[in-house]
Amino acid sequence: MADIGIDLGTTNSVLAFLRGGPEVISIKGKSTLPSVVAYDDGQFIVGSAAKSLAAAIDDVVVSPKRGMGTDQQYSVAGKTYTPVDISAMILEEIKKHAEEYLGEPVQNAIITIPAHFNHKQVEDTREAAERAGLKVGQLLAEPVAAAAAYGSGSDEVILVFDMGGGTLDCTVIDMFDNQILGLSGDNWLGGDDFDQRIVDRMLKEMEAEGVDISEIANDKKFRIKLKQKAEIYKINLSDTSRAQVEYVGKVAGAACYIDFSLTRNEYNELISDLVDRALEKADEAVERAELKKSDIDVILLVGGSTLTPYVQERLEAHFGKPASKRVDPMLAVGLGAAICTRDLAVGAAEHAVRLRSRAEIWSDSTYPLRGRTTGDSKIEVTGGAEPVDGAADESGQFSVDVPLKENAVNDLTVVAVSPAGETAKAVYRIRHDIQAEQAEEPEEIPPPKPTLPRNILLGLIDHHIAKIIGAGSNLPTCGESDQFFCEPNPYPFKLQIPVYEGHDPNHEIPFGPFNTALGTMYIDCPPTPQQTQLVLSFEVNESRDITIRCWF
Repeated sequence: MADIGIDLGTTNSVLAFLRGGPEVISIKGKSTLPSVVAYDDGQFIVGSAAKSLAAAIDDVVVSPKRGMGTDQQYSVAGKTYTPVDISAMILEEIKKHAEEYLGEPVQNAIITIPAHFNHKQVEDTREAAERAGLKVGQLLAEPVAAAAAYGSGSDEVILVFDMGGGTLDCTVIDMFDNQILGLSGDNWLGGDDFDQRIVDRMLKEMEAEGVDISEIANDKKFRIKLKQKAEIYKINLSDTSRAQVEYVGKVAGAACYIDFSLTRNEYNELISDLVDRALEKADEAVERAELKKSDIDVILLVGGSTLTPYVQERLEAHFGKPASKRVDPMLAVGLGAAICTRDLAVGAAEHAVRLRSRAEIWSDSTYPLRGRTTGDSKIEVTGGAEPVDGAADESGQFSVDVPLKENAVNDLTVVAVSPAGETAKAVYRIRHDIQAEQAEEPEEIPPPKPTLPRNILLGLIDHHIAKIIGAGSNLPTCGESDQFFCEPNPYPFKLQIPVYEGHDPNHEIPFGPFNTALGTMYIDCPPTPQQTQLVLSFEVNESRDITIRCWF
C-alpha cells in the first residue's frame, strides 16, 4: 500500500507522495483541491466543481477546517452535518484520487494540522481521516512540514510564516536540534478576510450608486458571487497595479450592474490592519521563543496569502531580511508531509521499506543508499548501473552502495524480502553528475521534532490544577504526578480526576474553569486499609495522543 501526505487546508488542500523526491498529485488537472463540499442533483460534490456551484445553490459548505473542535453545524439538503463530516468527505475525495493516480490502495497518510490546534481540533481531524478510510501515521504540524519541504540549513533559526485562506500560523524552529521554540497563530485571519475587505469596498461603492445593499444581507447567492469576484481582484492585484471587473447580477430580483476598479495601493490600505495583526502574531512567536527579530536567520513563506506582494513587503521590512521563495507557498506543506512519509511508523506486522537517504541530489558514480525494513531482510536494488544485493541487520537498518549510470537519472527500485518471505519495495531517484565526483555528499537534515503547544494539566481539589507536561516539550514525551492519596476505605470506590489542556502557556491560570477540559479519568480503586499514594503517568506521542496509566 502507498503512503501519502495531505495538507488539509482551510480553503485548499494538497495531495503529495514521495517517489525519490516529493511530488504533488494533481486533482482534475489542478495542484490544489478547494476545501468545498456541495450537494447537487442528489449527490455530494467536492472540490472545484463544488466551489463553482457556491453562487448558484444553497447547499454548499466552505472552509470546514475553521469549525473543527467546535459544535458548529451545517444544514445541507435538509440534514445537519458537522465539520468532521464535511472534512471526511474532502479526505475521501483525496484518497480516491491518490489511488487512481498510484494504481494501488492507499491507507497510511500523514495529515498536517496547524501547530496551535488544541486537543479537540486534533481529535476531530483524526476522526475525519478515519471516517475517510485513512490510517493516520502522524498528524504533523504544518510549519514542521513546511520546514521539511524547504530543507533549510542545519544551523539556522527559521520563522515559518504560514498564511492561508482562513488561518495564520507563525512558528520559530531551531533547525540545529529540530525543535519548535515558539509559536502563535489565529484561526480567523487569512485570505478570506482580504476578500471580505474588497467586498465591503464594493458594497460601499454600490450604495453610493443608489443600490439598496440592505437586501444583500438576505441574498446568500449574491454575497458568494461578490466574494468570488473579490478573489479575482485579489489575485489580479498580485501581478498588476490595477484590477477591474464588470458584473451584472440581481439582488432581490432587481438588476444590479457592478463596474468596480481597485488599485494595488488602495487594496494595500484596505488590508493594512489585517497585515498588522499578522505581524503581531509573528512577533509573538519570536517573543515566546525568547529571541529577538535579529535572531531569525530565514523567513519561510507558506500559504496562498503570502503571494500577496504587500504581505511580503511588510514582512521583509519588519524583519529586515528577504523571505525565502524556494518552494511554492501553496504546495510547501503538502510536499513536506510527503517527505515525512519516508519515516512513517507502521505496525510491527506490516513489512515495508523506509529510505533515509536524501532524495533528488547529484552524486558521484556510487551512492550509499540507506534505509530500514524488517530485521534480517534481504535487500536488492535495481535501476542503477547494475543490480546490487545487501542485507538488513537485526534492527532492520541497511546501507547498500549503488553504482550509478553516468550522467543520467537513476530510477532505483529497492526490494526487501523478510525472513518470513514477505516482499516490500520502495522507489528512489538519484542523478549522476560527472562534475560532482569530488563534491561532498550533502548532509541529510531531518524534519524538526513536533512539540506540545499547550500544557497538560491535572485537576486537584476545588478546581485547582497541577502542570504535568509543559508546553514546548518535544514529542513524544511523558510526565508523572504523585499528588493523589486515597484515604482508608473498606469498600471499592471510583476516583474521578479531570484532565485539562492549558489555554495559554504564557498566561497560565492554575484554575480548572480557565482551561480546556479534555475529559475525566474514572479510576476503580480497591479497598484501602490505609492511606495509599496513587501515581499517574501521562504519555503523549508525536500525533498528540494521550495515554494515561496509574498504579498504587
